[in-house]
Amino acid sequence: MSTIKCLTFLSYAFIFCTATTNINAQSATKFPEITSESVSGNTVTLPEDAIGKHTIVAMAFSKKSEEALETWLQPVYDTFIQEAASSMFATNYDVNVYFIPMLGGAKQAAEGRILKKLDKSVDEALKDHILIYAGNVKGYREMLSMEEKDVPYFFLLNEQGEIIFEYHGAHDPDVLEEMEAILDDW
Repeated sequence: MSTIKCLTFLSYAFIFCTATTNINAQSATKFPEITSESVSGNTVTLPEDAIGKHTIVAMAFSKKSEEALETWLQPVYDTFIQEAASSMFATNYDVNVYFIPMLGGAKQAAEGRILKKLDKSVDEALKDHILIYAGNVKGYREMLSMEEKDVPYFFLLNEQGEIIFEYHGAHDPDVLEEMEAILDDW
């Protein structure tokens, strides 16, 4: 193999391995319990309230990571939340989806104000899917090995609330396809 081909292959392998992790179900880790309030006013405790269905959890810790998280809203909505299109070939996924901005430290005091602002500005169809967490953010970052605060983190949970796939970063169509493939195979 030529040096250029070898380096190109290694570069792609490195990028893929650092961006996504598909975790063997036998060694899956239970997602830690987190209680949050949805924009629609419901209290949701994960993974407890999601047991029995696959669940996608997206978490953001900073303004920059929230901006990257927003790049996922429409593609995830179109793929997993929206009612099936009029096409008879559309795939219906029976999946819970939650986007969770994480407020720690002094930001916790803004929770009510943020919920009110989101209630006025967010599409009605997304209100049950956006949760606001105010509390010990550092603990979750440590438990879930989320070292980079300026990128969103995504976790795909199985029906038992165990992490079977994780990713961090802005929207990537290949990652979305990989999540779909995992759900199709389950």
